[in-house]
Amino acid sequence: MLARVGGDEFAVLLRTTAGPPAVKVAEELAARVRDTRLGPGQPEITLDASVGVADFGTDPLPSVEELLAAADTAMYAAKRRTREAAG
Repeated sequence: MLARVGGDEFAVLLRTTAGPPAVKVAEELAARVRDTRLGPGQPEITLDASVGVADFGTDPLPSVEELLAAADTAMYAAKRRTREAAG
C-alpha cells in the first residue's frame, strides 16, 4: 500500500516483507525516483528520494505514530550517510 503522508512524504506498507528485503525494496523505489525523466521537450529536472525503513516487529505492535517516527528517524540517518559519503 502506498499513501501520501503529507507534503512530499509517502509511506509504503509491505505486507509480508521485513528486514533486509524491505530495505532492498526501499532502495529500488528510491532508485526509480532518481531515474525518472520527463518526456521529450520537457525541462530536465533531477529528482531524489531518501527512505527510512521501520519494521512492525512482533509483540507488542507499535502504534502508527511510533512506526512513522521510527521510519522518519531511519530516513534522516540515511540522509546523513549520503551527505557524509558525498564529502
